[in-house]
Amino acid sequence: GLSQAMIAWCDGCEFEELSQYANLAEGDFVREFRSAIDLLRQIKRAAKGHKDLRRKLDGCIDKIHRDVVDAEQQLRLSV
Repeated sequence: GLSQAMIAWCDGCEFEELSQYANLAEGDFVREFRSAIDLLRQIKRAAKGHKDLRRKLDGCIDKIHRDVVDAEQQLRLSV
């Protein structure tokens, strides 16, 4: 279920729509998506010298790191 939610999220679905893909609390979606971003960043650091792979990882991170998953943006909006 979570993989379907991640695919939908990366395809641009709204956060409120995620519950139709997996039975998780809102905070769990955010935590899991942030964990995925962390893992992708670790892989990117390990992939020094692999420009194409690093570019693809950046694209994946960009697709996940938006809206409520982007903690920095949320902090800026709440100020």
